[in-house]
Amino acid sequence: MIGIFMKWLIYIVVGIITFLGITQLVECFGVDASNKFAGMFTPLIVAGVTIYLSNRQHNIADDQRAIAEVQARIADSNRKIASENSKIAYNKIRMDLFDKRFEVYEYITDLFDEFANLKMKVNYYVQSKDTIDSRPDSSEYYSNYKLDIQNEKINHENSIKQSYYKMQKIEFLFNRVCADHFQEMLGYMAKSIWSFNSSDPGTHKMDVSDSWRDKCKLASDCYDKLLSEMKPYMDLSAIK
Repeated sequence: MIGIFMKWLIYIVVGIITFLGITQLVECFGVDASNKFAGMFTPLIVAGVTIYLSNRQHNIADDQRAIAEVQARIADSNRKIASENSKIAYNKIRMDLFDKRFEVYEYITDLFDEFANLKMKVNYYVQSKDTIDSRPDSSEYYSNYKLDIQNEKINHENSIKQSYYKMQKIEFLFNRVCADHFQEMLGYMAKSIWSFNSSDPGTHKMDVSDSWRDKCKLASDCYDKLLSEMKPYMDLSAIK
């Protein structure tokens, strides 16, 4: 701001000095002589003004080129920022999708772990029949163990019923084949639970049929197929 003020102040001073010089010239030599001097110096003045204006135009053009270069750099920087923001948004979508898939994947593995734990307890109890019969002192322990199995059976039945609501989500996040495997696995889990029966609690015995074992095997097979089908979808690098 001060530089602009000083520049115009110099212009005004030069103008005043020029005006005073011409006035003094007229007073000293008269109008005719002054006109002759004016005729001699006018082309020089015009040439000087022309050179000055040309230089100003050149400076303005340089400034405009500098502004254009700055604008080009800003535009390039904005393009890079937009590209980075696009990549960030894209990666966020990929991570969100992976998180949702992993949530479903973890739910399925937890559900099957619950089923496998129940199956292990039933097998242990069935295999302990001889111990139960030969050691009356263990009767209370196995009675409580059997009650624990009954409670887990009820809880697992409820988990299976609630899991059917996950099928649509599995189909959306993975594919229809995964949803079919999941539905089939739930069916075999439910049938396996229904196919073993407990005898009178007083006998501390539990009858497990071959059907129960078959259903457990089929549920495990469906689980393995389901995880195999889901595996490509859990590869973060493959999520587009």
